[in-house]
Amino acid sequence: MQLPVLRITEADLVRDLRSILDRVQSGAELIVERDQKPIALVRPPSERQLDLPLHSRDEVTHYYEVTKPSLAYHTNITSPVYRLSELMFGSLLAAYVLGFLGIALTRAASLDPPLSPNPLSLLHADGFKSVLDQLLVPLAPTLFISIAYAYVTAGMYAIYHGAMLTRESLSFTGLRWDFLLSLLHAIFFGCSLLYPFLFPFFLGLTCLIAIWRQSYEFHSLAKSLSDVFYPAASHKSQYDDRVHTAFVHTLRKCLDDPEKYHLLRGWARSSYTFKIMTTALTAIPLIAAIIVRFGFSWQEDWVWPIATAVVAFVVCLSVIIRIHPILGQRAGLLYKKEMDAMDNQYHHLLLQLYDKCETQHSE
Repeated sequence: MQLPVLRITEADLVRDLRSILDRVQSGAELIVERDQKPIALVRPPSERQLDLPLHSRDEVTHYYEVTKPSLAYHTNITSPVYRLSELMFGSLLAAYVLGFLGIALTRAASLDPPLSPNPLSLLHADGFKSVLDQLLVPLAPTLFISIAYAYVTAGMYAIYHGAMLTRESLSFTGLRWDFLLSLLHAIFFGCSLLYPFLFPFFLGLTCLIAIWRQSYEFHSLAKSLSDVFYPAASHKSQYDDRVHTAFVHTLRKCLDDPEKYHLLRGWARSSYTFKIMTTALTAIPLIAAIIVRFGFSWQEDWVWPIATAVVAFVVCLSVIIRIHPILGQRAGLLYKKEMDAMDNQYHHLLLQLYDKCETQHSE
């Protein structure tokens, strides 16, 4: 349908700009004339122009230049809240070592008979059995708890730097959750030392909070990019949830691609494998208690220390197997070569999302 044409002079436009723009908004086309010659054409934007502000791949590239991960990372690390969280991470790693040493020294000082300073006494059967029963078995859960929490903290630190801090849409106010998460690490670690048998439960709570944090940031990223590609839709009184849901699904599918976007994997939600593992952690103490209750005699003194040590060892080994590859993958991310590769993957991601949106608009 052809738009109605409105011809006005430059003076008319200056004198009554608001009412003229209202007519343009209602669907009229405006031609501004000077000395009876047209000098400007004003027309209402099409629905496609309202929905998709990035009209070309060149504009997508320009948007990439001001939001790329390397630039976002150097901006986010200037936050005072980030520096506070950085101090918390370092303090946590020190607390794990000091916590184990403190309990070990306290336990050694309370031995009866006292621990012999002569290491050759361990060669005797009685001396080794005394150290094994009174020191090594009771301290084994504490050692495994300290190692497991150290690996979990290191893994979250690597993901924190390689994922959240490289996002342009990360708000400084959101960094306060990272400080809270660091604080809860220390609290749950202390609870695990007090009740070693419940260590998997407290570690599971720590991981569940981290899963929520990552999911929250993923939806924040999806909302930010959705507003870039569909700004008009997000301000309508009746927001089209189907458009946003389809966009979130596309973004999630892209980030889950291990070949194209492996450096951006930290922007996605936690994997289902990690969620299942975390859920299982919280249930391990209950399962182990049932096995001990119906498989052994409650009156045996060795049952609970051995059961606690076995549970702590299994959980610690599982954590190491899960986190160790992440540390290897993220080790070089902060170097310029890896950061440049991350920038390139982000650029390709924006172009793929743009092409997808173009396809949806043309259908």
